[in-house]
Amino acid sequence: MQFQCNSQVPQNDANWNSTPYFADEFNGTTVSTTNWNYSPPWESCHQETALTTSTNNRYVSNGNLNLKIIKENKTCVNPSGTTVTKPYSSGAVYSKQLFKYGYYEVLCKLPVDTGSTYNLKGIGPNFWLFPVPDTSYFGSVKKSEIDIFEFLNGNYTYSCNIHFQKLITNTDTLNWDFGNNIINSVTKKKIDFSVEHKFGCQWSPNTIIFYIDDKQIATTDLRDYCSGLIPMNIILDINLPTESIMPNSSTKFPYTYPISYVRVYKLKMDCNTDVTPSAFNYSTFDNKVKRNITVGGTQGLMPVNTTISLRAVQAVTLNDGFEVPIGSEFFASNNDCEY
Repeated sequence: MQFQCNSQVPQNDANWNSTPYFADEFNGTTVSTTNWNYSPPWESCHQETALTTSTNNRYVSNGNLNLKIIKENKTCVNPSGTTVTKPYSSGAVYSKQLFKYGYYEVLCKLPVDTGSTYNLKGIGPNFWLFPVPDTSYFGSVKKSEIDIFEFLNGNYTYSCNIHFQKLITNTDTLNWDFGNNIINSVTKKKIDFSVEHKFGCQWSPNTIIFYIDDKQIATTDLRDYCSGLIPMNIILDINLPTESIMPNSSTKFPYTYPISYVRVYKLKMDCNTDVTPSAFNYSTFDNKVKRNITVGGTQGLMPVNTTISLRAVQAVTLNDGFEVPIGSEFFASNNDCEY
């Protein structure tokens, strides 16, 4: 029998380190050049927008990173090296560090359409993972992407997606298998985007789970996608057009996307240790990923009104004597040590 409570996030799951592995709280006065770069792999042109390094488009103030899109003609350089003029300018950042498994979280505001005051047709702020390597890397890896959220069109619509493309035959002519939008959780939940919300994603070898305000909204357990995605960078930007929908005459410019923080958490690891029923104790368990965990016997009854997560590389085994009483929560999962 398997019990799961998939709304396990670092704030309520002791398996996660309480200190972020990576974080930017944006408490300074400038964008950190230690944490962030400015030109994603498409160079400085991004759809209909020119990405700039100007503080008009990207700046830190009052504890926020602010990305601002302005309706103005700006030049940018496309991937072929050609200089072109775009009708909008904006700011974007991507992490200098590559990440794979972990828990990713952003706290931000997404000002929404309130009639004549803030029409956002065509504007789409995002928080996503995508590899930003040198050009040669894209010759062997075509697509690896997790969209933790994409805000669509200013009408409370947003989505979370996974895009993946893997090599099928290693011949002179590459054949690719596409896995697009295996999660496409487009929804119109009535969230007040003018106040801050948390958007999160737990990425493990077995599952990718999406959250809003610590509540699960979508998940997949297709291992090809969960473990097949390559290490990626964090990207914060504003798409324009959104879903190929251009702004109209009533779209409100400029638009500012304020981000309070970005955090990445990692699991605690002790992957060479086996835990037996006689050595297991709920109150003293160190909450690390083990090689094997077996629970049962006289130590198997969970205390009332407690929450526990057990993760092991090979197996979590539940023997006779294991019991979850009403009011307690239990989660168990296999987990690689690649964190």
